Amino acid sequence: MTKASAADLPVAASPARGWIAAVGAMAAFLAFAAPEIADMVRQWTWSSSYHHGWLAAPIALWLFHESDAWRERAPAIDLLGLLPLGLAIVLVLAGRALDAQIIGHLAVVAGIVGVGLLTLGRGIVGDSAFAFAFLIFMVPFGESLIPTLQSGSAAAVAFLLALSGFEISLDGLILTTNAGRFEMAASCAGLRFLLAAAMIASLAAHLAFTRLDRQLLFVAGALALAVGANWLRAYAIVAAATASDMRIGAGPEHVAFGWALYGTLVVALLFLARRLGDRTRAQAPA
Repeated sequence: MTKASAADLPVAASPARGWIAAVGAMAAFLAFAAPEIADMVRQWTWSSSYHHGWLAAPIALWLFHESDAWRERAPAIDLLGLLPLGLAIVLVLAGRALDAQIIGHLAVVAGIVGVGLLTLGRGIVGDSAFAFAFLIFMVPFGESLIPTLQSGSAAAVAFLLALSGFEISLDGLILTTNAGRFEMAASCAGLRFLLAAAMIASLAAHLAFTRLDRQLLFVAGALALAVGANWLRAYAIVAAATASDMRIGAGPEHVAFGWALYGTLVVALLFLARRLGDRTRAQAPA
């Protein structure tokens, strides 16, 4: 057997000093990346597609707390953390130079992981890996999907309307019925609910299933349901407006209907995760 060099192993630190170092290093990095964090907060606040971003960090902290890794292991300096931390610093500077916000946003997540690895060690970070990975939902991403979601929604709504007996013509994103013209706008593409469903399903799958393949299958199913639910919402609005000669569906009620539909979807996802999850059944005897 060959002896591992000192550089290959994490350097142990007393628990108190280790946590003080971790908090200090994290605060320093977050201060360095303050402009990027402020931009994320702005998008969480003003863009309806990214309201869920407010919940990502609190949920990640809760997951970290519940992992018990911080209780079972002492913090340890791990120089491997310099790699993601250094990359994050470079990406922050590159994002500022290129005026590419998404680069800076991703760098914030990479930097948090790097600081955690550097100051807490592979043991703690590895045992709470999902908590760190969950921080990706802080990043406002997905706008490039909007044109595809719009086109898919418009085609699906036109098909469902024709199937229901309505006279319908589709020209790009414009649907024309006897009652008038309807545009599949970007706000109706369903991105906000797709991203929210991805976050909720990821959390539910992690808590409910022990196997990665089942977790991925559950998340994929949730994303498909979110897309299908958006099609159903848009179809119901256009059908109601057409059948009522624009008396129903053209006002604020279509927003309320959308939230009610997606609220039902979220409850259904949580119910399914609880019913189908093997983690819950495995822990039931205890």
